[in-house]
Amino acid sequence: MVVYLGNKRAGDGTLDSSLMNFLKDEGNVTIPYGTTKIKKGMFAHMGNLTDVKIPNSVISVYENGFDGSTNITSVDFGTSVTYIGDYAFQNCNKMTNIKFSPVLKTIDRQAFSLCSSLTSITIPNSVTSIYKNSFHGCTNIKEIKVDNTENSIPGAPWGAENATVIWLR
Repeated sequence: MVVYLGNKRAGDGTLDSSLMNFLKDEGNVTIPYGTTKIKKGMFAHMGNLTDVKIPNSVISVYENGFDGSTNITSVDFGTSVTYIGDYAFQNCNKMTNIKFSPVLKTIDRQAFSLCSSLTSITIPNSVTSIYKNSFHGCTNIKEIKVDNTENSIPGAPWGAENATVIWLR
């Protein structure tokens, strides 16, 4: 089931937390266009969420945005997300697919820690900062492709201790 939240949002472009209560028993989420940021903890611990599609209007996913939503299998960050905050998708242990935004700049501390179903990821060339433990506990990641020059982003493999980093430029 896809849930559309309509165009109701706070004046600053963030979703109103009062709209989140009915989502706790739903499956997929389509965040409405016009939303510019996902607030701290907005979708945290929503165990029935499976697929997340972030619209092109969103530029930031703040800390713990989807933390502990353990049934998320895929995330599409659209084309405008530049920042993924601390613990944003921590413990999303069924996540198998991430499509990063082509303008992403920063993946912060433990943003994807304990996402144990991830097996590979591709980092776009726009990324300039990945915190050293962004993928801590992602024990099944075997390959991280980085669309940039070797060692252009310090700290590889950023906590994914079993991963091989492949620099594509």
